[in-house]
Amino acid sequence: MELFSRITTDIPYYDSVLKGKEKFERGKKLKFKVVEMTPIEYLKRCSEIHESTLEDEKKMISEKHLESLIEYSKDNQLPLPFLNYIIKRQEGRHRAGLCLKMNVPYMPVLIIEEDN
Repeated sequence: MELFSRITTDIPYYDSVLKGKEKFERGKKLKFKVVEMTPIEYLKRCSEIHESTLEDEKKMISEKHLESLIEYSKDNQLPLPFLNYIIKRQEGRHRAGLCLKMNVPYMPVLIIEEDN
């Protein structure tokens, strides 16, 4: 079983996008794509969204939460992480931390950007 789902983020709005529905946010047509990236690249992109540093993002990863994710991932796929550059939101920092801890080199990430 793969570690990450590629069909759900566990957030209905983004899941509908994965099913091909066109979306708009703040009056802008959105472009969605799933890409592979390293966990460090994901955390660096989080730091850009949050205007923080890579070290700040790493500090936000809770060891207790990581342990619960490890336990959950034994029988379940983890939701697809995402980076939304329109509203500057991310979900997946702990999943990136899990990849670092488990030496998983790449993770799929849903990227949400403005469609020019």
